[in-house]
Amino acid sequence: MFTFKRTDNNDPHFLTLINQLDSDLNVTNGSEQAKFAQFNKVDKVNWVIVAYHNSQPIGCGGFKLTDQKAEIKRMFVQKSFRGQKIGEQILKELEHWAMEHSIHGAMLETGINQKEAQNLYKKLGYRIIPNYGPYVNFSDSICMEKTF
Repeated sequence: MFTFKRTDNNDPHFLTLINQLDSDLNVTNGSEQAKFAQFNKVDKVNWVIVAYHNSQPIGCGGFKLTDQKAEIKRMFVQKSFRGQKIGEQILKELEHWAMEHSIHGAMLETGINQKEAQNLYKKLGYRIIPNYGPYVNFSDSICMEKTF
């Protein structure tokens, strides 16, 4: 059984999960991942969802406010739980939470090597946009947005 908890960036389960995310990204992206560290800080990611399976944290995601949109950050599901629509549920929970705060859109950045993430976002209605903000000159970034 999966459950989802609304929390914030100080949640110890969230912090553990993003350490796992960073380890995965270091393997996937190698030395290129280091340049993203400055953009992956969670001090402004004040809205966080942690997914649980039998009380064990298995996935997470969050958002911060940017340009009147929710910027989705730090999406992650442990490998052994992928393919079970947990990432989809986390993202939908984040979107609903944003709408409760009168936010009518979301944006995000993902990497060219994160094909599963790209497919998830496209499936849920996100479309590719020109790279924004700090990602403008990063050819290995893909930025996406959705209006809701």
